Amino acid sequence: MSGEREGVYVRLAPPDGARLSLVVPLNREAADYSLLLDAALETLRSRYTAFWSRRVSALTLGPTADAFRFVKETNAPTGTISWQDGQQLIEAARLTMVAGAKAFVEPARYFSNKHGQFAKRYLDTVLMGQTSPGSYIITAIAPADAHIPLRGGVATPIGLPDDYASSADITNRVVESIRATSDALVEYRSSRSFDSFIRRIGDGVSHEMATALQKLAADADGVRINVQRPNAPSEDSEAEEFEFAGDDVAILGRAAALLVQPEQRDRVVVVGRVHLLTRKEAGGPGVVGIDDGKRKFRARLNADDEYHKAVVAHDENNLVQVSGEVERTGNLNWLYDARLIRVLSPLESIDARVESIPTELFDSE
Repeated sequence: MSGEREGVYVRLAPPDGARLSLVVPLNREAADYSLLLDAALETLRSRYTAFWSRRVSALTLGPTADAFRFVKETNAPTGTISWQDGQQLIEAARLTMVAGAKAFVEPARYFSNKHGQFAKRYLDTVLMGQTSPGSYIITAIAPADAHIPLRGGVATPIGLPDDYASSADITNRVVESIRATSDALVEYRSSRSFDSFIRRIGDGVSHEMATALQKLAADADGVRINVQRPNAPSEDSEAEEFEFAGDDVAILGRAAALLVQPEQRDRVVVVGRVHLLTRKEAGGPGVVGIDDGKRKFRARLNADDEYHKAVVAHDENNLVQVSGEVERTGNLNWLYDARLIRVLSPLESIDARVESIPTELFDSE
């Protein structure tokens, strides 16, 4: 420090002996506070690039970044970790972020390589911070103002709504997926049923997330994931912490093994009115919502003429008959390998409803 005016500013001497000094404002209420602070930061960024990159740039993310801290307690000396445990911690943290990013695109019990490139584009915007004193901690700093392309390209601060996803929304989905898996663990301890994991697939539980958290908790005295999201909705903006213990490892491993197995599907016929129509790309598959009066279904129709018939049925208020392999994902009943059999006339509608799917195949809403 080379000078100051108490409560107003400090003047810092540069480390290279140059005559130019740095004025850092202290009074946030001053009219020129923001102007002077921006000037100081710009001086650091342009003249002292290495110092800026190492010590300052991450701090300037401030309220525009969310932070995950993966804390692993081991028997190594404070602030250290064995080499193998350290590698596993970094890999588990990466897998956790990847699993949550994939769940942002769509929920699934097992992703394999699906949506891997999208998750990579999200991770390319995330910074890794230094470990903190005490327990060994990996910090992931996720910017909230980036836009991640859904189908290729590079992240950008400005994106088109239909082609890009907000990095803040993806981060929120990562947290939701961790929370859902943690809640499934809590419920399993009391029910001893893995249904707690299956029911939360729609909330982000997946084979990949269970595997990531299993790796995180392995060979540890305790594991915590601390999340700070200043950009989240107000009810979620408080710091949140998830804890996992050594006895969770076996449970998560069994859940991961269950989730990697495809769910058995029944081929059914559904008759109902079209209540939802959506298509992301011209000429691409369209998703149709069907309401049979008791429950609602979603079906992805790959044939363009079938989607067009569903649109006409919606406009004319006619019922449709759709076949598919039914699977319940979260709170939604999906018809996979779906085919639109026909659009029914008003007179056919009454008789055709008897072909609808049996109620006992579904849990109650």
